[in-house]
Amino acid sequence: MISLTDQSNVPKILCDQSLEDSAHWLRAAGYDVQVPAAKLSDLQLYDIAQNEQRVLIINQDYVQDIPLESNSVLLVDSPLVFEQIKQIGKNLRIDWLYRPLSRCMLCNTELTDLNINKWIVLPQSMQNNTVTSHGCPSCKRIYWAGDEVNRMVFQLQSFKRLEW
Repeated sequence: MISLTDQSNVPKILCDQSLEDSAHWLRAAGYDVQVPAAKLSDLQLYDIAQNEQRVLIINQDYVQDIPLESNSVLLVDSPLVFEQIKQIGKNLRIDWLYRPLSRCMLCNTELTDLNINKWIVLPQSMQNNTVTSHGCPSCKRIYWAGDEVNRMVFQLQSFKRLEW
């Protein structure tokens, strides 16, 4: 098991770019997950993780030049997202329903409640029927309540039910 130094025992995570799909699901569960925009060396990733007190999750097929005995490095050994999710969930004891859909899927910023009418101009006929949604104060992405959100929450519930 990974030893977490974060006082609240909720890991902050840094994923290499090859694990972006898994990072997506960790963000959907509410975890603070960074994925670098540019390709970085393993040593650069390791240094960032150490400086920011993050657990580094890295694909073992690409790992070089970092201390693998570190308690803050998790190697995943599968190219399949579901297998990565399984390994991450088991080793980090992820609660897949920690804070569902509380972070922006694009930039990792915490979402805020918003009244959509204050963000965009809607026709008068739609204003009264529009539900309050969530938005990202950083990149301005709007998260509408609806089928996509329901599917994501259902998938997170499925991850939680699985026996790791």
